[in-house]
Amino acid sequence: MKILLSSVCLETGTDIQLALYYLKGFILKLNPSSDVSIRVFNENQNISAIIKNILKLKPRLIGFSCYIWNIKKILNICRRLKEMSPGLIIVLGGPEVSPRAQDLLAQEKAVDAVIRGEGEESFAQFALTGPGSIKGISFRKNKKIIHNPDRPLLRNVGEIPSPYLSGLVNLKDKNIVDLPLETMRGCSFRCGYCYYHKNFPLVRYFPLSRVEKELKLILSHKPHEVYLMDATFNSNPQRAKKILKIFIRYNRGSNLHVELKTELVDEEMARLLSEANAYNIEIGIQSTNPGTLKAINRTFDKEKFKKGIRALNKLKLYYEIQLIDVLPYQSYES
Repeated sequence: MKILLSSVCLETGTDIQLALYYLKGFILKLNPSSDVSIRVFNENQNISAIIKNILKLKPRLIGFSCYIWNIKKILNICRRLKEMSPGLIIVLGGPEVSPRAQDLLAQEKAVDAVIRGEGEESFAQFALTGPGSIKGISFRKNKKIIHNPDRPLLRNVGEIPSPYLSGLVNLKDKNIVDLPLETMRGCSFRCGYCYYHKNFPLVRYFPLSRVEKELKLILSHKPHEVYLMDATFNSNPQRAKKILKIFIRYNRGSNLHVELKTELVDEEMARLLSEANAYNIEIGIQSTNPGTLKAINRTFDKEKFKKGIRALNKLKLYYEIQLIDVLPYQSYES
């Protein structure tokens, strides 16, 4: 069976959609002879062109990775695909669909199944055997919507094949400018507005030995930027410093992109960030209003924050401070 993995991204295709490569890797792990391809489109492409491209590949099953920025377009694509190819099995996964499987299957007749939560095992098993009793799947059967039991989180994320070490990503592709990498999955914080910790409530680390092999390989191809896409890269400061030292050891001119909690930045970490060419540092304060912070279950230590910022400023590191508008008890005055 021909399997196509797809998504619609905001960018113009200069980075890769890591989730799709994880899915492909897990399918091939279970069945190395599977016919799996990946096609990623961007929001500027018209739907007719996207559908023509998809149908040309003649897939039997297509899985879309869904986020808040692409769900509307993907659903439009699904409707059109189903009209033109009624036998095509359409599966949705990702944070935008996991919590609303019932509504989607009830409202969108073009969608055959929804993967809830972590998708690697569930989608791979679905692709190879059908829904059956596979955990983490919601699907329609005889006009009835069935929700199989939730799938427990994969405790050892190292079981997920590395898209880089397994050769699934063509690192010689000059069109790829930015390369993402997870060094851990999950978040230790419980911010009320965020879905990430609800989908991945446990923090699980990829083996440091694997992270080193991945960075060594990635950096040998001199990408413009490597994005360590952990929710809070330095939530474990000592591990973060080890990874920065690995990055420095193998770097051949690439930039580094990370998301940090400034209260956990000390002078050593700032120095390592500087040596690692960290030119894209995201700092999500979200709010400094005490009432707002309490309402969203988030902490902010002003003095530690100032200390961390001073360490970054001392080395003239570029960073972007982010705030979320319209949070509870927040106004322009506050």
